[in-house]
Amino acid sequence: MENSAIDASPWYMDIANEVPLPLEIPNSQSKSPALLPTHDGFEKKDSIKSKLFVGSLSAAESLQFIRENKISHILTVAASLPVTIPSDCSVQHKIIECHDHPMANILEVMPSALKFINDAFESDGIVLVHCASGVSRSVAVCAGFLMTRYEEMDMRRALDSISSVRKYASPNLGFRRQLQMIDNHKGDIGAAQELYSKHTSNVVEDTIRQREVVNDLHARVDDVEVAIASINSKKKGLKESISCELKSLKNDLIMLQVELDSCLPDELLFIDPPAKMIRKAANTKIERLLVSLEEIKAARSS
Repeated sequence: MENSAIDASPWYMDIANEVPLPLEIPNSQSKSPALLPTHDGFEKKDSIKSKLFVGSLSAAESLQFIRENKISHILTVAASLPVTIPSDCSVQHKIIECHDHPMANILEVMPSALKFINDAFESDGIVLVHCASGVSRSVAVCAGFLMTRYEEMDMRRALDSISSVRKYASPNLGFRRQLQMIDNHKGDIGAAQELYSKHTSNVVEDTIRQREVVNDLHARVDDVEVAIASINSKKKGLKESISCELKSLKNDLIMLQVELDSCLPDELLFIDPPAKMIRKAANTKIERLLVSLEEIKAARSS
């Protein structure tokens, strides 16, 4: 049954988004990439029929969305998610069990997911890939599809392409690592899966490590804040002594900034989101404390 409340919601367009697809050119040497061959000659590339949508459960259960976008295939990538496809539409529906957890093995289900999408494309189908919220699992599968079907698509380009139309797109850290393994093996999911099975513990261990490091650095920033507050509360004291303390605390803050900037992976895709948030909070506090030090110094000099 159609869910009219969903279809009438003002955020209707955000329940799913069309993934930009690279245009496949049969002959890479062709100087006329704007055309594709047909039985009758050539047609423009923009007439390619197959489309790929990524979204949430709301899209899969919306008769309005399915009809307006001519969805022919729906792929559910989720575990224990009840999905009610509208009875008034005729679509092929496949469910692939997968939890949204950094330790979930999405490589294990990726071949089945990609076969479903590729088979749909072979018949000019229009596919919706969804999970619960259209943020992690469905995005990872769509990225895997782009990476394995289109030669020019590496992990970064695939995820950037999806996030350009769906701002919520953000596969969890474990999925991103698995996508990177697909990238490293040039789209060979079997080889990526073999490597991943040997290093599954790395995801959890690295996530814990990242959080421990930034929490420790944030605590050290807090200690400097206490020291600055203590100096500021002193009513008396030799200017020379206070000046040395202020200089030492400033150096401590600068060193902490350096440590914070280098404590997480260089590749943003592999940074644990909570760790990134804690680092940002610590850096913001450092900037505020550096200003406070200059204010205290100026006040004590007058």
